[in-house]
Amino acid sequence: MSRRQPITFAMATLALLVPLAASAQQAPPPPEVQQWMQEVQQIQAELKPIEQQALEDPALQQEQQEVTQVVRDAIVAADPEDGERLDRMEAIMEEARVAQEAGDAEKIAALTSEAAELQPRVEAAQAAALAQPEVEARVAQFQENLRAKMIEIEPDAAARIERLQELTERIQQAMG
Repeated sequence: MSRRQPITFAMATLALLVPLAASAQQAPPPPEVQQWMQEVQQIQAELKPIEQQALEDPALQQEQQEVTQVVRDAIVAADPEDGERLDRMEAIMEEARVAQEAGDAEKIAALTSEAAELQPRVEAAQAAALAQPEVEARVAQFQENLRAKMIEIEPDAAARIERLQELTERIQQAMG
C-alpha cells in the first residue's frame, strides 16, 4: 500500500507558486521577487514545526486524510493515467528514501530522473483537481481548520501566515 501525500498548508502555497517557478526558469524573476520568494521559504520553515504539532490533532489528521483522498479522487476521475503517475511518484519517494538510507547514489539519480519526467504532469493534474470548486472548497476548509489550530498552538503564527499570504499574492501579481 502506498503512502499518500497529505494536503498541508505548505502544499497549498506550493500549488500557487509552482506555475511561477516554471516561468522563473525561463527568465530570472526581478530581485524584489527573489527576496519575496526567500522570505516565503523562511516563513514556511518557521511555520513547519507549528504545522506538524497542529497535525498531531486526531481530528485534523482525519480531515487531512479525507481531503487528500478527495484530491486524489478528482485526479483519477479526470484521468486514470494521472492516478497511476501519482502512485508512481509516491513509490519513487519511498524508493528514494530507502536508497538514501542504503547510500545508493546511482538508484537515487535514476529515481530523481524518473520523478523529473513525471512531475510536470502530476503537478498539472493536482492543479486541475485543486481548481475544481468542490475540491477547492474542501481544501480551503481544511486549511482554515489547520490555520486555526496553528494559531491556537502559537498565537504569533497568525502574523506569519498573513505575511505568507501577502507575499504569495505579491509574487503572483509580479509574475502574472
